[in-house]
Amino acid sequence: MRRVLLGVYLLALLASHVVRWFQIDLDPRPRQQTVMLHEVDGHVTTGRLIGLSYVDSHPGPDDGEETLPVVFLLHGSPAASSFMMALHRELAEDPAIRTITPDLPGFEGSTIDIADYSVEAHARYLGPLMDSLGIDAAHFVGYSMSGGVVLQASDQMPDRVESIVMLSAIGVQELELTGDYLLNHSVHALQLAGLWLLREGVPHFGWMDDVILGVPYARNFYDTDQRPLRGILRAYAGPMLIIHGTDDFLVPVEAALEHRRIVPQSRLELIEGGGHGLVVSAPARMARLITGFIADVERGVAPVRSDAEPARIAAAEPPFDASSLPRATGGQLIALLILIAGATLVSEDLASIGAGLMAARGTIGLEHAMFAAFAGILIGDVGLYLAGRLLGRRIVRMPPFSWMIDERQLARAASWFSDRGGRVIIASRFIPGTRFPTYVAAGTLKAPFWLFLAYFVGASLLWVPIIVGGGMLVGNELLEYYAVYEAYAVWVMIAALVLIYAVVHTLLPLSTHVGRRGMLSRWRRIRHWEFWPPWAFYPPVVAYMLWLAVKQRSLTVFTAANPGIETGGFIGESKIRILEMAADASDDVARFMAVPPYGTDENPGVRTAAALAWMNEEKLSFPVVLKPDVGERGDGVLVAEDAAGIRTH
Repeated sequence: MRRVLLGVYLLALLASHVVRWFQIDLDPRPRQQTVMLHEVDGHVTTGRLIGLSYVDSHPGPDDGEETLPVVFLLHGSPAASSFMMALHRELAEDPAIRTITPDLPGFEGSTIDIADYSVEAHARYLGPLMDSLGIDAAHFVGYSMSGGVVLQASDQMPDRVESIVMLSAIGVQELELTGDYLLNHSVHALQLAGLWLLREGVPHFGWMDDVILGVPYARNFYDTDQRPLRGILRAYAGPMLIIHGTDDFLVPVEAALEHRRIVPQSRLELIEGGGHGLVVSAPARMARLITGFIADVERGVAPVRSDAEPARIAAAEPPFDASSLPRATGGQLIALLILIAGATLVSEDLASIGAGLMAARGTIGLEHAMFAAFAGILIGDVGLYLAGRLLGRRIVRMPPFSWMIDERQLARAASWFSDRGGRVIIASRFIPGTRFPTYVAAGTLKAPFWLFLAYFVGASLLWVPIIVGGGMLVGNELLEYYAVYEAYAVWVMIAALVLIYAVVHTLLPLSTHVGRRGMLSRWRRIRHWEFWPPWAFYPPVVAYMLWLAVKQRSLTVFTAANPGIETGGFIGESKIRILEMAADASDDVARFMAVPPYGTDENPGVRTAAALAWMNEEKLSFPVVLKPDVGERGDGVLVAEDAAGIRTH
């Protein structure tokens, strides 16, 4: 039945991909016009043509009329131009301006599948779009994510950007999500991976290509780097209007205040009680603010940097003070706590360390960081217990559990749990690699849930403060030297994560006898090449074989190492035949047998009886080693401690 279901799934997935292959990647909405532009990938074009669709409120003045000022109204992410239409219509009612609202490539009516979804790449489409429409310069309104687009445009083509309106817009990196690029990028990577797996691994026949929270949205955030935007804001010399809601929980109002500080000629309009959706909740008011500002720019009365007040110029000079970061509150705090708790399902330790770093930056309080990490760990580990309880021992044969635990690990963990009970739960919290099998084993043994939960809570109350607090302490030390390492912040943050992870996974285990034995065993496996993984062991062997082939002018020279064995004993050789050839050296070769009838009878009882009879004849006792006749690197090898072990093998 399982194979039938798998076959149906694979056929449906194949059919879904075929349907998607033939779907149109460019589907403009009604009233949209489309221009074909060269695709952008980073700083270059690829040569491929993609479609960019837009709505134009005024196709152009009649002959003899003065050219109207042009306003480009740019949407955020994941919302596309349709989200901006209420504001577009309000702006279109002003006969003194021409409003153009495009779908940026990767969104809605434009080509969806593109090489680069970053704000920098999106900005590079604006120049060619203006060229195709015969527009020399324009005013730009950047909503939400497109705050980054208009800032990049002002850097790429400063002579063509007459003014900027930052409407609920992103900008400086420090006030986006966690405030740290590395942490943000990791979150966006997880989000992208999840959405990509859903899109490519679920038969949806194109439905998921059109959902608003899809891969293009995730790529937009993943591909974007906000770190350059602070420098662009500092360098911008033209007129700027900043509009922001005081209750915006996606882009905090502190971002708008920081933008106003570092752009001394800017004007700030705070909308009391306004959220992130001002373009739909108050389009008429937004239009009045925007058109009034553009009128000032056109009359030459909107201030530029040279007109800025000396006090504001002085206030713009100091570098960003990380200690001034406001703590997240309300919806933003809830979103961050959910983010941390969710990340623990991927890696408890790294998520907890990241929570500590957020606390060090002041983004959230230490108590919030600990609570989120504890809640995520609670959900994940109780989930493992329940999975073991509901699925039993067959869990080791069911993906994705079979990728992380095998029968031997489960049996060993079950033995530990049976012998030591709750002490194993507490110990496993501090010994890397033991949590997963221990909690699954507790479930398969049907340990009392409330007793398990009590032990777990106790272990976590000891563990979470150590790892989250450690992340915060190291983070505080790093922040003191922020100005020194700012240019290398990503690498320093990576080093910090590695350091904390190493301390947790090396020094803590060394404090226990079991941990020290485990570390010693791991070190011995590293020292002896027999235990190296295939990806580390085989490349040097293959390289040496190729070198010998060139040197000796023979592709099969390596088989001469053992000429009496097929393929020189390199692969696929029979262990029984090799041992039989060494029969004259019986004093140097361990006693062996091929379980009869060799290669024909698969009945476990018959084969077990034959093995036990041979052991009795040879006067052998347990343990004995069982291995397949053809195999390598210990695959299928078992040290049997009793007859049950032989039968299982």
